[in-house]
Amino acid sequence: MLLSFPIDNYKKCVIPLNSHTQELLQNKSFKVKSFVITPDSISLGIQRETEEFDCVNAVGIDRNLRNLTAGNYETVTVYNMSDIPKITHRTKKIASSFKRNDHRIRQKIYSKLGNRKTRRVKQFLNRISKDIVQKAKESKSMIVLEDIKGIRKLYRKGNYQGKRYRGMMNSWPFYELQRQIQYKSEREGVPVRYV
Repeated sequence: MLLSFPIDNYKKCVIPLNSHTQELLQNKSFKVKSFVITPDSISLGIQRETEEFDCVNAVGIDRNLRNLTAGNYETVTVYNMSDIPKITHRTKKIASSFKRNDHRIRQKIYSKLGNRKTRRVKQFLNRISKDIVQKAKESKSMIVLEDIKGIRKLYRKGNYQGKRYRGMMNSWPFYELQRQIQYKSEREGVPVRYV
C-alpha cells in the first residue's frame, strides 16, 4: 500500500507503508489525529478510544531509590531497582575519568554518556511499568501512586546531607516511572489515582 498526496499541480509525493501502519489505518477503532512527514518516513499520531473498567481492587505503589513495591492486601511485588543508581554512578565515574582539556570534545562525550544513561534507565523503567499496568489490568485494579511533588527540595545544598548523597537522591527517576505508568494505563483503560 502506498500513501500519496499532491505537493503542487504537477508533483505527487508517494510514501510506501509497512504492514503495521497499513493495519492501523484499516482498523476503525483508531483515528489519525496528526502526521509528520520527513524525506524518508512518516510518523502518525493516532487516537484510540478506551473505556475505564469497573475496579474491584486497588494496587498501591511505593517508589524508593533502590526498589519499587506494588501490591495490595492480597499480593505484594517488589521490583529491584538497585541497578539504576549503579548506572548513574558508573556514568559519572566514566565522565570524571575523561581528562581531555578541550571543552567542545568534553561536552560532546558528556552528552553522549548522558544520553546513553537516560536510554538505559528508561528501558529499565519501561519493563517495570509495563508489568505493573499489565497486572493491574488482569486483576481489574486501579493504580494508586503517591503524590511526591517537591521531593527535590529535601535534597538541596545546606540541608546537612553529603554531596554524594544529594547527587544520588536528585538523580532518582521517580517522575519518569510515574509518567510511563500514567500513559500506559491510559492506553489500557486502567484508572490512576494519587494520594
